[in-house]
Amino acid sequence: MNNDLEKELTKYGFSPKESKIYIGLLKLGKVRVSELAREIKLPRTSLYLPLEELEKHGFINKIRIGNRSFWEANSPKSILRHMKENTSGLQMLLPNLENLAFSNKKTDGSELLFYKSKKGLELANSMIFKLKSNERVYSIQGSRTVEFQKQKFSTNEIIEWQTALKKSNVIGEAIVGEDVLDSIKGLDINALNAHLDRKMIAYLLPKQMMDFDAQIMVFRSTVIIMVFEKDLAIVINNKDITQVFINLIKIAESFGRKVDLNAEIGKIIENKNKN
Repeated sequence: MNNDLEKELTKYGFSPKESKIYIGLLKLGKVRVSELAREIKLPRTSLYLPLEELEKHGFINKIRIGNRSFWEANSPKSILRHMKENTSGLQMLLPNLENLAFSNKKTDGSELLFYKSKKGLELANSMIFKLKSNERVYSIQGSRTVEFQKQKFSTNEIIEWQTALKKSNVIGEAIVGEDVLDSIKGLDINALNAHLDRKMIAYLLPKQMMDFDAQIMVFRSTVIIMVFEKDLAIVINNKDITQVFINLIKIAESFGRKVDLNAEIGKIIENKNKN
C-alpha cells in the first residue's frame, strides 16, 4: 500500500525519497530524524536535504522542543494547495513564455495565440515596441475600450505605455468613434501630455458604429485583437489575414472624417490649464 502511495506522489513533483519521508511522517506523527530513518529504512544523514525541501513547500513542519528537533507532516490537503498555487503561478508565467516563442517565430510562419489575463493584454500591447521608427500600426478602437482600459490599468500604467509608444516613434493610423474626444477629455493632465505629440492619424466614424469594447492593431504580418473587459487578447501572425484587415481599415477610413488628433489633444490641454 505504502509503495503505491509513494509512486503516486512522484507524479506530483515529489522525489522518491521525499515521497517515502512524507508518508513515513504521516504514519508516525511527530518524530526525530533517527526514528524516521529506522521506519523508512534510509540512512539518517540522507534525510536532511529532502526534509528541508518538503518543509520549504509547506508539506511538513520542523518543531524544536528544548534542544531537540522533531518533524511532522502537514495535512495531505497541503499537497493540493501547493499544486493550486503552482498552477496559478504557471498561468501568470504562460503569457511570458508564449510571447518569447512568438518573438522567435519567422515572419512567414502562421500562428495563433490566446492570452486570458491582464498580463496577456500587456504583452500583446508591448509587441508594438518591436517595431522600428516610422513603421505603421493600423488600429480600430471601439468607444468602450477607453473606459475599460481605465478600469484595468492605473493612470501611471497608461502614462508609461503612452510615453513608451511616443518614444518608439511608430506611426499610428486609427479608426475611432466620433465621441473619442469626449473620452480623452476625461483624462487628467499628465495622461493627456503622454498622448500629445504622438504620430497619430485618426479617422472618426459615427458613434453607433464604434460602440463596442475591442481594439484591433495591425502591423507587419500581425493582427492583435483585445477585449479589455474579458482580459482577452488574440494574436494572429499571418500575412494574408493581416492584408485583409489593412484593406478593411482602408475601406473604413474612406467613410471616416480625418482629424489631427494631436491638435485636438493640444486644445483640450490648453482649456484644462485655463481652468
